[in-house]
Amino acid sequence: MPPDGSECSSDVVLQLTESLQIYSGLLTIAVVFGVFLGLIAAVVLHVFFLKPLFLQEKRFKGADPWKLLEVEGTDEETVESSSIGRKTVPSDAGKQTDPVNSDIAAFALKAKVVYPISQRYRPLADGASNPSLHEHPKPVPPDQGSTSSSSDAWLSQDGEEDDGSQFHSPGHASPGHASHTQQSLTFRRAECYLHTLCYPGCEGRVSLLFLTLQNLYVYTTQLQQEKWDISIHILRTLFSKENDHLNKHLQQLEEEIEQLKRNMPSELLPCEKRPGPSVCSTEAVEKTGTEKLEHKLHSALSFAKQLEEFCQHLDSCLPGDATQTTALTLMKNLLLVEEQVADTQAAIIKMLCDRLQWWEEFSGWLNIRTALLRREADIIMQLTAHLLEELTADGQLGFGHMEKLVSDLQTSMTEELQRCSNEIMEQTVKLVYEHCRKVDVRMRKMKKAQAREWIQKPDSYELQQQDPHQVVMELQWKHWKQRMDTELQQDRRISDDSCELWKKLFCHFSGSLTQLWRECLLCTLTASSALSEERCLSLLHSAELTLASQVQEEETRTHQHLHMLTQHLERARLAWSEEETLAKACLKHLGSQHMKVAMAMVSRQRDIQESDGLIKEKQRLLVVEIQQIFAARHFYNHTVKEMKRTQLKLPPDPQSLQQEFLSELETASEFLQGHAQFLIGHALANSVRLQLVASQAGNMATAVDTQKLRKAVCESVHVTEDSVTALIMNYYSQIQTIITAIQHGQHHQNTKVRDRWRKRRESVRTLHRELSNWSRKPHSAEFYKRVELQKRCCLSQYEEWECEDKAETEDLQRQTHLIREQLREEEDSFLSRLAVLARIPHGDMAENGVAGAQMTELPLMTTERPPSKP
Repeated sequence: MPPDGSECSSDVVLQLTESLQIYSGLLTIAVVFGVFLGLIAAVVLHVFFLKPLFLQEKRFKGADPWKLLEVEGTDEETVESSSIGRKTVPSDAGKQTDPVNSDIAAFALKAKVVYPISQRYRPLADGASNPSLHEHPKPVPPDQGSTSSSSDAWLSQDGEEDDGSQFHSPGHASPGHASHTQQSLTFRRAECYLHTLCYPGCEGRVSLLFLTLQNLYVYTTQLQQEKWDISIHILRTLFSKENDHLNKHLQQLEEEIEQLKRNMPSELLPCEKRPGPSVCSTEAVEKTGTEKLEHKLHSALSFAKQLEEFCQHLDSCLPGDATQTTALTLMKNLLLVEEQVADTQAAIIKMLCDRLQWWEEFSGWLNIRTALLRREADIIMQLTAHLLEELTADGQLGFGHMEKLVSDLQTSMTEELQRCSNEIMEQTVKLVYEHCRKVDVRMRKMKKAQAREWIQKPDSYELQQQDPHQVVMELQWKHWKQRMDTELQQDRRISDDSCELWKKLFCHFSGSLTQLWRECLLCTLTASSALSEERCLSLLHSAELTLASQVQEEETRTHQHLHMLTQHLERARLAWSEEETLAKACLKHLGSQHMKVAMAMVSRQRDIQESDGLIKEKQRLLVVEIQQIFAARHFYNHTVKEMKRTQLKLPPDPQSLQQEFLSELETASEFLQGHAQFLIGHALANSVRLQLVASQAGNMATAVDTQKLRKAVCESVHVTEDSVTALIMNYYSQIQTIITAIQHGQHHQNTKVRDRWRKRRESVRTLHRELSNWSRKPHSAEFYKRVELQKRCCLSQYEEWECEDKAETEDLQRQTHLIREQLREEEDSFLSRLAVLARIPHGDMAENGVAGAQMTELPLMTTERPPSKP
């Protein structure tokens, strides 16, 4: 359209200057060149992009042989030390890198080998497993007689019962063993300390703790029986030369003590009569410990009562002055024996603690050393994976060859470690059999020599005029020291032998693993890769240097783990020492308080104050024995708590242990209080019996004097029936007045005493209620303050009541003395008036003054009315 907006009136024809032409030759050259460039681009794209991407995708897919290199879900390797119930520090070699950054990192991520489904053991490189040393083979043990048959039980077990994994992560439970719960805490028993190393995981430590409890019970039972034997020896020495009647009672006491010894079981828990290892539960151990505590308490109380009954027979068999002296000498000698038994038991508990710590440390060393061998296998697999990945990525090794090498090496490593496990177990079994046989022979010889010494030594020392009781106690301590030294010596010997054996086997199989890997890798690289032999040797040498460096680092970590284990055991031992010291302080306080209570009870009884020293020694004898029993009980409770804590993986809780121990001391308090009452009752009965004997002798003399007085009065012609009756009526009237005043005062006194006892019961009941409230919330400061306030109130009231009791006792003594004086005055007055009436010289009546005692006792027995006629 023109610029001015007008329209064109006609069309314009345009013509081209020249036409376009296509040349077929040039087109052909261009097409060929384009196809050539496309092929080159495709090759470059395939070599540099598609092939690496394809290889990387195949590594994460499960439909190819790379699936063998996958792991489940473990992030890092953990080594669980079964001897202390905790895990050591994981190594840095198990840490993983990002698979996206490089092919090497991706291959290293998948370098841990997963076992096939049908394979028995978990993979070598998996940190949660390995073919452990604790798989139980079934070798034919040498014929060792009874030792072989008794030790065969812990070996004969089904292979499906245990996976043999000594080290496992917390998330993996051992197949065949259900996870432990509060309702079912079972474990297999071990025959000796070395057997505990053959059990996996925490079961080994639990078996070790139970073995300690078993030895504690056996040793304390033997010690108690020996104490009874020494007591019989002392009794025979002191009373063998007395009369036949006393010897009869001594023989009866010996029979009763023999019955106590027969009632003591020889074992803590009897073994089940069935093939295979004996299985028991922690609940059964705890329940049995309570039953054994009650049995020992009743045995101790029974022995104390039998001894008291024997002492009661001394009064009828010995002169009066010699009875107290002889009984006191007997109690002092028995108390010396009891104190030495307590010292011996303390030494036994210390020896058991030392053995427990020794075997825990030894078990930890074995676990850490086993983990080191497994880590060496891990490092070998990781180095192999790293090397083969580089060669595969460079195209110098085919993927199929790499896959076959990894699979073959995995199988070879598994078989070699399994062979190591079987070899170590077989060698350990032989060592155990030989050790048990030698120990049994040594212990039998030592016990025979000690038995001969028991028979010969006391007699030889008596010939040298030495104290036979001291000789016997020294001999007992000497024998127990020999036993404990022998036990510790045998532990050191067998552990040294086992350590040397295992070091040799570990060194051998470590070299075997390295040689196996070296041969397998070198053979595969030489035959299946495009590398020269010199290049293969160079790669192998470089890998060996890396292996040696990493193994050295692992050995350094192993030494650190051993040091950590030792420090952990030392801290545990220190904590136990503090708990033991606190328990001893509680027992000492209990004994001192009960001795004060017992002597306070004796001081209020005037008739037995002459026997307070003997009663004190008798009560102290039982107090020392009760303290000894509960010292062993505290160690028993502590060990049972450790068993539960190990099985349930709980933190330590000393507070609950102390609360349980204090609650059990209430039972001891009841036993001591009952025995104190028993002793005081016997002393009062004995005092009454002696008074009756003396009264009977006096009554016989009084009867003679009364006959003389009656004859003199009857022969007198100055008395009549009415005058004598009036005189007697007046005398009985005066006596009745005195007795009425006594009864009125006694009623008032009884009312005050009943009111005081009612207040005491209310105060004690309130204190028990506050203690019960505090026990439900032991961390409550408010409940603690209320308990302290009530305790101070009770103590204040008891001090006030004690002062009142003391004042009343003194007042009662004054009243008794006053009543005696009044009765004596009435008697003298009656005799004087009777002498005047009969006109008998008063000197003759004075000579018959003893008759007044008889006449005084008559109105006290019949105070209602006098006889109507003389």
